[in-house]
Amino acid sequence: RARADPAMTGEEKAMRNHTTAVSHRRGEEGFTLIEALIAMLILIVGIAAISNLIVVAGTSNTVANSTTAASAVASQQMELLKTARYNTLVAGGTMVVPPNHTPHLQCNTGLVAAVYAWDTNVPGVGSIHVQWEIVGPLPGAAPAGTVFINLLAQPVAPGIGIRGRARFTTFRTDLG
Repeated sequence: RARADPAMTGEEKAMRNHTTAVSHRRGEEGFTLIEALIAMLILIVGIAAISNLIVVAGTSNTVANSTTAASAVASQQMELLKTARYNTLVAGGTMVVPPNHTPHLQCNTGLVAAVYAWDTNVPGVGSIHVQWEIVGPLPGAAPAGTVFINLLAQPVAPGIGIRGRARFTTFRTDLG
């Protein structure tokens, strides 16, 4: 500590003491550059984690919307097949979706008689591809005129496909 000068007045002594006290506290004021950088790094990591959650939530929402639309379209088509006359249900079709299927007019050429696929556009979701197979009548099945209908609907949108798929199965019997 600096020695007091005998020629100093009381006011000068007080000013010198105040300046010395301020210089001792200077190391305790504010943040250092390292502290600020560490705080920024923690903030950036937190924001990155939250942005990843937003992306995952958006993707999950899109898949859920597509799955709901595929289920609704599949249910509608299954009801049409269940109400069709039994003698119009021609065995055939497949449950194998062509890879990289894009909507095309050949899918929309008929309803039941030997046409087993169609595409529809659902507003807000996009194109849904629907296809079905009719199996039977199976030999040895009781009753003899039983056919099985397997139906599959899935979004055509890239990246959703199988995750938004809906599958239904039912059977029809000719009672008469």
